[in-house]
Amino acid sequence: MFIKRYISLLSILFWSYTLANGQSVKPTYQDVEYAKIDTISLKLDLYLPENIEKPVPLVIWIHGGSWSYGSKDYPMDALTLLPRGYAIASISYRFSQHAKFPAQINDVKGAVRFLRANAEKFKIDPNRFGVWGASAGGHLAALLGTTNGIRFYTIGNTTFDLEGDVGGNTVFSSEVQAVVDWYGPTNFTTIMNYPSGVDRRSADNSQARLIGGRLTDSVDKAALASPITYVSPDDPPFLIQHGKKDNTIPYQQSLEMDSALKKNGVISILILLDKTNHGGGLFEQDTTLARVGLFFDKYLKNLNNQKPIDWKPYFTLGPEDGLKFLIDTSAIAFDSGVPVVNITNDNKIVLSHYGKNSGSFQVLDNGTKYQKLPNPPNRGADGAFIYLNDGGIRFIGEEPAPGSTPQKRRSRLVSWISYDGYYWMKEDGIRYQPGLDDDSISSVPAAIHIRDSIWRLYYVGDFYRSNGIRTAISTDWGLTWEPESKKNILSKGDVDPHPVYLTNDKIRLYFRTGMTKPIDKSGIAYCDSEDGLNFDTNQTKLIIPDKEIDSMFKLDPAVIKFPNGRTAVYIGEAPNQFNQSPPKLIVAWDSQNLNIREIAKKDEVSIMIKPNPAKDIITLEYFLPISGIISIEIFDIKGKKFPIKTKEAHQSGHYSFEISINNLKKKLSGNNFYLNFKLDDQQKTIPFAVNN
Repeated sequence: MFIKRYISLLSILFWSYTLANGQSVKPTYQDVEYAKIDTISLKLDLYLPENIEKPVPLVIWIHGGSWSYGSKDYPMDALTLLPRGYAIASISYRFSQHAKFPAQINDVKGAVRFLRANAEKFKIDPNRFGVWGASAGGHLAALLGTTNGIRFYTIGNTTFDLEGDVGGNTVFSSEVQAVVDWYGPTNFTTIMNYPSGVDRRSADNSQARLIGGRLTDSVDKAALASPITYVSPDDPPFLIQHGKKDNTIPYQQSLEMDSALKKNGVISILILLDKTNHGGGLFEQDTTLARVGLFFDKYLKNLNNQKPIDWKPYFTLGPEDGLKFLIDTSAIAFDSGVPVVNITNDNKIVLSHYGKNSGSFQVLDNGTKYQKLPNPPNRGADGAFIYLNDGGIRFIGEEPAPGSTPQKRRSRLVSWISYDGYYWMKEDGIRYQPGLDDDSISSVPAAIHIRDSIWRLYYVGDFYRSNGIRTAISTDWGLTWEPESKKNILSKGDVDPHPVYLTNDKIRLYFRTGMTKPIDKSGIAYCDSEDGLNFDTNQTKLIIPDKEIDSMFKLDPAVIKFPNGRTAVYIGEAPNQFNQSPPKLIVAWDSQNLNIREIAKKDEVSIMIKPNPAKDIITLEYFLPISGIISIEIFDIKGKKFPIKTKEAHQSGHYSFEISINNLKKKLSGNNFYLNFKLDDQQKTIPFAVNN
């Protein structure tokens, strides 16, 4: 009964993952035999990410099941690593009813050697192998990690060959570079000392069946089967996660393992999950899975490359750069705004935007192309990036604080962490809680590096009173912040700060100015400072007024300098009393170094025809992604035309107007018609019918 329920649970978990991603995830290579022992065929399934350009890191998934059941066919949560650029190998191994320990670890090591021997064929990186297992699989994952480089080991009168020669390929290493252990037993000699729903002193428990005898009678074998026995300073980093309510494997087993690893100077991260039993519960939460992804990003994906991201050149301008900008009229995204730019560990530029149509792009070819990424970043919207000295990125973002209401907002700053610049995990704790001086609000944070571990944060505080930019200071890479400026560093109504460095050692702050002023006096401005704290507001320069191009509000400037020397500012545009078009994300280019050309993708025109004979009208709705010249005409099957608009200049946005059916039928014949819509060089012809 328990076995059936276990397999059913695996099926549900795997199916849930499939549904969440909108499609079934199937192995790239299925049922690959890596070894055969007598009549037992040992197989693995290999899942590869899409569009592999170079060898990718591999994570080996080892299923649980008391070493006596379970299946490689359900790699469950390991598949969440696929979109992050990892290959996943889900392996089988012999069960204890067929072979006693060390057969299981011999099989696992054989699978590792097989995969390393075939790394070129499978497009996996043989130098970046990680392992992840749950329960019995967690035990084997931990054992694989601590027995790196160990073959024979003797305790008392018992010697085990831990490496074995399953599947051959013995010239290849079975070492792994990172280990994730989910609630696996780690010390068979002490497990009976902790409260548990299993009688560990009997001959009828999973550990006893694995080693072929009672744990209390076969002490040497119990020790040889324990990952903790082999802990040494050269072990790879470990992430250990265990439920504190685990009634099968006591969580104290993970406490022992974590302590032993740390005593040997091994990186070990132990996370105990409250109110969680043996799997399920919090183990299926996004935050738990995000910790696994973050761990592998840091210690496997970026193995031997844990150095700071070279981000500063992208945010360093010459004193004459960025003083005048020309807006590109082709929007990058509609129904969205709040541009946020970060540099990734692979030296790519990511542009995120937020609104009804939130998303993110990889910015290519010095800002001339935008490749849409699968999902918006799983972190806060507007915020500050702290580039860490170990290759990580901390993102400081805003969240509602206790007591916040729709009538009067209260906020505080929290953080997310990433080791690739694409996927993020929320960190515990509050980074900054604004006080009474800020009217308990801290919005639109941005940061700049001062020196060493010191960073300055710019944010909008005191929104309902003086509404301006304040600063806070951190001396520990953004983990904690203290108020720095008690008052606005610029004028009231100057908001949305974005700092950059200047090559003359000054700091320039771009921001939105003139919140309550006319549209020719408000928009994107800048002001320079010797120290980034003291600004002469008389030197504020308005460079992109709201009235420019389409008279929409210009918000949230994000300035970047591309490798070819061109400077750009991404801006969110929002509707106002002069223009009710939907929000959009645009870019403006520094006119000093602009080689004028079309740089944004022109999305297709969207057109909807809604005949309503009862009211004798046809409603025509259309959306223009760019400004341009449009022509609209309707014609019948004989080719006779009814012009609607002829070469009229239109700004980008949504449009709607009505056409009289009676007038249409006076001009054309029949009930079947065609609408011809032309925007510049784009043309669409749409058939439609009007019934009597």
